[in-house]
Amino acid sequence: MRWLRGTAMVISGLSLTVMVWGCGSDSFGGTGQGTLQLVRFADGATDQPDAVTATGAQIDVCLDLCSSSGQGGDIMIEPFSSTQVAAVVVNRGKSDITINQITVSYPNSGLSDSNSQIAGGFAVPGGRCSDNSSVACAASFECGGSTCVTSETLLPFTIFSLDRKDLIGGPNCENGFPPEVVQSFVTISGRDATGDHFTISGGMNLELANFDNCQQGA
Repeated sequence: MRWLRGTAMVISGLSLTVMVWGCGSDSFGGTGQGTLQLVRFADGATDQPDAVTATGAQIDVCLDLCSSSGQGGDIMIEPFSSTQVAAVVVNRGKSDITINQITVSYPNSGLSDSNSQIAGGFAVPGGRCSDNSSVACAASFECGGSTCVTSETLLPFTIFSLDRKDLIGGPNCENGFPPEVVQSFVTISGRDATGDHFTISGGMNLELANFDNCQQGA
């Protein structure tokens, strides 16, 4: 729940007015049972002013000034940054998967896709035996009596850059920016050690508005 600047209205649940996109699975087209799985989205930066949830984000697109209470109060720029997200993924396979590309599209919004080529790749570990983390596995029978366990890996990326905020907000902020919801679609691609290719995808609802983040900088 966050406050909009210049109004007593609270913006919450805007995403209920549009389709909530579910998390995807890997390139085999499953519904959560594939090798590489997208579990949810999470906050990609601990100190950013924008709010990120498992299925969406509330993004401030207008940079404003903050003033402390009382006469002669200091004037400061409100907290403002690009919006960072982390995709939480799990590799159910035996071989580690190296993520080499994350693409974000914004269907029917007029915004161009955002393509992130990850130099050197980002490793998503496969299963490991609980009694010996150096032994890779895809099932417990490969661990000689112990359990094959998998872990969540966070893949950070930018869902909304400062340039996009300026493009969407810009002069519109001076006239009172009307809140809007933009749907985004995140596609993550990578390969394992054998060369098999994996692609997972999921959507986020982005609530764009002139949020008041001044209290965060107090």
